[in-house]
Amino acid sequence: MGAILSGFITYIGWGTGDIFGATAARKVGAATTTLWAILIGMALLSLYIPFALSELQGVTMPIVILSLALGSLFILGNILINEALILSSVSLIGAILSLIPILTLVLSLLFFHDTVSPLQWVIIGVVLIGVFLCTVNFDDIKKGNGFRDKGVILSIISVLMVAVYFTALRLPMGKVGWFWPVYIGYFSFPIFFIYARIRNISFESPFKKNAFLPILFSALSLRTAEISFNIGLNLYGSTIIAPIAGAYPSLFLILSFIFFHDPLSIQQRIGIFITIAGVVVFSLLPLFTG
Repeated sequence: MGAILSGFITYIGWGTGDIFGATAARKVGAATTTLWAILIGMALLSLYIPFALSELQGVTMPIVILSLALGSLFILGNILINEALILSSVSLIGAILSLIPILTLVLSLLFFHDTVSPLQWVIIGVVLIGVFLCTVNFDDIKKGNGFRDKGVILSIISVLMVAVYFTALRLPMGKVGWFWPVYIGYFSFPIFFIYARIRNISFESPFKKNAFLPILFSALSLRTAEISFNIGLNLYGSTIIAPIAGAYPSLFLILSFIFFHDPLSIQQRIGIFITIAGVVVFSLLPLFTG
């Protein structure tokens, strides 16, 4: 049940966090939104330090270097995600981003020998079909717009970066627990300023255009989801957590409809139903298979 709970916390956090993140990014830009979301996440994680002091003695220089390198991948991936949400259709980008947990699962199968039963593969396939129907516009694909879109390219790069981060972070987490590798990784945030200089991007005030509250809520949701995902991967592996977490675009679409009145097509409604049904079946499967 721990793996299922971890997956659902991630599902809710990513589904809600992307709503607030897209709102803030369109107000003050991708770099500002991501930077402040990371800084707020660091501040929140700092409160946990007293409970993780016993694990600090196990942190070696190789772990610090690996955590910083992976943290850089994670931060750059998040900048690209927010840029993609500004440049392209949120639905289309959501479809691509939902592949992060699934790609993490595949990488975990290759490098950590996680196991997936044939029935689980079938249900994962059903969930992916549901996510695809939720988020992909067939008219855009027919016109070829989706594959020439700069936002699509950025989101594909970000998927690779973030999936590698989640997969490889299991190495230091296996030695010192989840906290220090994640926390140390946040200290690679100066990569923001290098990226901004290369791209000639300026940072805005997070209080401009009432952007701070969306940034705060995005940080709370996304950082909680990422911590839950990391803990779940470390304790239970990826086979149950990844498909549940990867279904989060269904929640994202529902919230978009409620708060932003984004219309839901029949295709999207069918996709949401298939996705949620698949996630529920996948979650209950361990109870019946032992």
